[in-house]
Amino acid sequence: TVMHAGANGFTILDELTYLREKGMALEPDIVVLAFSQNDIPDLNRKRPSIDLMRDHAELKSAFVLGPIIRFLQHTAIFNAMQRTAAWIEIKRRPVRPHPLPEESDPALWRRYRDLLGEVKELVERRGSGLLLVVWPSWRQVDGIDPLEPQEKLAQFARELAIDHLDLTPVLTELQGSGVKAFLV
Repeated sequence: TVMHAGANGFTILDELTYLREKGMALEPDIVVLAFSQNDIPDLNRKRPSIDLMRDHAELKSAFVLGPIIRFLQHTAIFNAMQRTAAWIEIKRRPVRPHPLPEESDPALWRRYRDLLGEVKELVERRGSGLLLVVWPSWRQVDGIDPLEPQEKLAQFARELAIDHLDLTPVLTELQGSGVKAFLV
């Protein structure tokens, strides 16, 4: 049995919290931890995504408001409101350079490595395996952004004795054959 426990917006801090609270109780044979380029800057968030999801779940379970929200979520009006809010949020953000300055912040990378070590310890304590999968950004596949994150993650995997799979070479090869393949 395979369980997809990934959640949009999660970074390693959220994933570690989920593993501690629920994931390891499922007694997995292997935990596949995916890294994507936003994982490092997202460590700077004021609140982890998992906490925001809990707040949303609590709101949806409120006596009066909950049923209204659940009903509205299945309407075109609600979807249009969400798309409009997302569009406004994107438009108000300043244009950011690529790669983002946070992506090379040594303190954030140290924090990621420490959290990765905690994931490994938790998974091994339960007798499970761990695989770190690295997804490149489309900018890396196109050769625009550097592959320094992949090199750092490979080093972390060696230091922590974690199996890892970097998908950059495969996706780059596909790109060279004319296929546009990248994480969406």
